[in-house]
Amino acid sequence: MRSGWVDDQIERSLSTERALATLSMGFGIVALIISVVGLYGIMSFVVTQRRQEVALRIALGATRGDAVRLVVREALVMLGTGVAVGLPAIWAMQRIVEVQLFGVGGFHGPTIVTATAGLAFVGVVAAILPAWRASLVDPNLMLRAE
Repeated sequence: MRSGWVDDQIERSLSTERALATLSMGFGIVALIISVVGLYGIMSFVVTQRRQEVALRIALGATRGDAVRLVVREALVMLGTGVAVGLPAIWAMQRIVEVQLFGVGGFHGPTIVTATAGLAFVGVVAAILPAWRASLVDPNLMLRAE
C-alpha cells in the first residue's frame, strides 16, 4: 500500500515536467514547420525573380536542364552559406542549452545532421520546382512581357 502512495507522489511531481516537455516538443514542431515554409517561400521567390534570366538563357541556346542546374547550383551556395553560419552558431550556443535543460547535451550530432539535411532537402526542392516551371515557359512570351 505504501508503494502506491509513493508512486502517486512521484507521478504528481513529474506531471509538470512532462507537460513542459510536451509543450516544448509542440513548439519545436511548429518552429520546424515555420522554418520549412519560410525556406521554401524564400527560395521560390528568389528563383521566380530570375524567370526572365532563365528565359533569356533558353532563348540563347541553353537547355532547360542547364538553366535549372544553374539556379539549383546558386541555391546550393546559399544553403551552404546558411549551414556554414548555422553550425558554428549551434556550437557557440550549446552551453546555454546545457544550462537551461537539465541532463540534455547542447550538441546532439544526429539531431543536428537530420535537421540540416532536412532543411537542405527542402531548400533544393524549393529551388528545383520554380526553376523547372520557369524553364517550361515559352522564352518568346516571357521576353515580350517585359
